[in-house]
Formats: sequence, structure tokens, C-alpha cells
Amino acid sequence: MRKTCYIKAMTEQKDFDYTRYFELKKQLEEASRLYYKEGVSPMSDQDFDFGLKEMEALEAKYPELRGQGSLTQRVGSDLTNDFAKVAHAVPMLSIANVYSAEEMAEFVRAAEDGIASLDSAPQDDAGGKKRAKWICERKIDGVSLSIVYENGRLKQAATRGDGAQGDDVTLNALTIADIPEYFDAKKLKIDPSEIPQGTFEVRGEVYMEREAFERLNEQFILEGKKIFQNPRNTVSGSLKLKSVAECKTRPMQDARREPASAQEARVPHERLLDSRYH
Repeated sequence: MRKTCYIKAMTEQKDFDYTRYFELKKQLEEASRLYYKEGVSPMSDQDFDFGLKEMEALEAKYPELRGQGSLTQRVGSDLTNDFAKVAHAVPMLSIANVYSAEEMAEFVRAAEDGIASLDSAPQDDAGGKKRAKWICERKIDGVSLSIVYENGRLKQAATRGDGAQGDDVTLNALTIADIPEYFDAKKLKIDPSEIPQGTFEVRGEVYMEREAFERLNEQFILEGKKIFQNPRNTVSGSLKLKSVAECKTRPMQDARREPASAQEARVPHERLLDSRYH
């Protein structure tokens, strides 16, 4: 009798978990579609991440749920049918989030263990492995953009897309004053010989300051247009505008962060930050 009750309870729990999983799947897939395709955020980033973690836990409990198309197995995509596609030479990955001190401690532990396991890990004077050195910076809440220069002139700008390929938004990117169409040695106060030759890719964030966002919404209210939800979604939608002239009216800014090629990526991140802020 006890065995029968146990099996029944297990079956009921599995039915409950399956129902919960597919509820989450439907909710998060719709939220993802609205965010990437229509620039609408029906739920907070934190609620979305918590839902995704719950899905991951259920997939770990029931591996048969983890299909190739599972939301937990793919990077969100901003790809649309309105723009040509650009393959990224180096994948553009997303950033993981933590929401508690415990999660942060686990991230630090895993990172330091991974570094210590490398043969090239730095050693201290006693021959032991040094602790990792951490470089921290504020996260700009914007839209990732890859910009490729060729012989000092902007050749292509692309969104992150699905990580492997993005949308070509070159013309719209050129409307952003912070993004130079070419490297001007005089403005940069460098010798012309220092301008990178060949192909040079840099990545960063396109963003909109809160005050500029609010002024844009006020203007739209006066014009009887639908207002935007938040600065990040506004930037995402602005970069995908079909009208370059309209895109030029959007007060977007750009913060370049890092070179993408393997050669430039060997430059310590601390030096990249020093060159950006000093």
C-alpha cells in the first residue's frame, strides 16, 4: 500500500513539474519574442532570469525536457528579416547575472579555481598559485554593437543577434556622433602611422541617457505618438529603424569597450579601461 501511494505521489509531482515547465516555457518565450522583436519588456530582467533558472532546474530533474530548441540552451536573438546578416568573426556572448551574495561568491570561486587550474596561472614567491586579480566596472545598460574598421575607416556595424550572426545596421550606426566614420589622426592626437591598418573590430554598447530618453518621450507625447518603455528598448528599436533620417533624431550614445580579435584581446582589460577613462 505504501509503495502504491509513493508511486502515485511521484507521478503527481512529475505531472505538476511538467505543467509548471511548459507554463514557464510559454511565458518566457513570449517575453523573449516581445523584447527582441518588438522592443517591449513584459517582465523585469530579474523575473525572466529567475524563470529561466527554474526551467534549468526542471530540465536537470527531467533531462528529456531539455531539447535543442530549449530557451535555456540558446542565446536571445535580436535578428529580424529587415536587415542583411553579418557573421561574427568571434561570437558575441551574453553576460550572466547574479542576484545574491551567495551567487557572487560561487562565481568568484569557480573563476578562481578555473584560473588556478591553468598551467600558465601566475605563481607567488613561494611557488603557489596567486589569487586572481579582479577588475570591476559599471555595466552600461545598452545594446551590444560590433563595429569593424578597415584601414581606419568604418566598414560595418552589426548587432549581437543570436551571438553567431547579427543584423547589419551600419547606416544607422553612422548617425551616432560618438561612432567615428574614420580615424582622424589630428582629432585623436596621434601620428597617422598609429592608425590601425587592416581589419580592426571593436565592441561596446549603444545607450541612451535617462534625461535624453525622457525628452524624447515628451516630444512623442506632444506629437501624439506611442511612448517608449525604457532607454534600452528605445535604443534597440532605434538601431532597427528603416529610416536613417529618423534614426538620426534619436539621442543615442556609444561606449566602445573592447577589441574583438584574439591578438588585441591579449591586452590586459585594466589597460583598456585606463585608455578609455584617462
